[in-house]
Amino acid sequence: MTFQYVYGQKYTPFPESNAVWSVYNEKYLINGDSIFNTINYKKYYFTTDSLANPTKAHFFALVRQDSSTKKVYFIPSGKSIEYLLYGFSLNVGEETAVYSLSVELFGLSSFTVQVESKDSILIN
Repeated sequence: MTFQYVYGQKYTPFPESNAVWSVYNEKYLINGDSIFNTINYKKYYFTTDSLANPTKAHFFALVRQDSSTKKVYFIPSGKSIEYLLYGFSLNVGEETAVYSLSVELFGLSSFTVQVESKDSILIN
């Protein structure tokens, strides 16, 4: 039997419906679609309601993914600029600015990241 473990980030498409994430006492969920500058986005909401009830949630961002470039973008509530959230297509030595989806916690400060290495391990 052969197993392959890939070290580092692997692109996995974001869910586009029926998903809830928990971060401490907050729940993040997808509820609907939107079009901004002729591009389709998913509407992301957050709530402190333990049942993640969409009627008690607050809109906080539009999110889209480009599976061909393996990049995920977002537009925070009240903004009209798209920011890079994840870039899974970078090569060793490349760097890019990424932003936190939690704008309320981190603001719109970018983090510069650089790919130092890509690695995989073949077992057996």
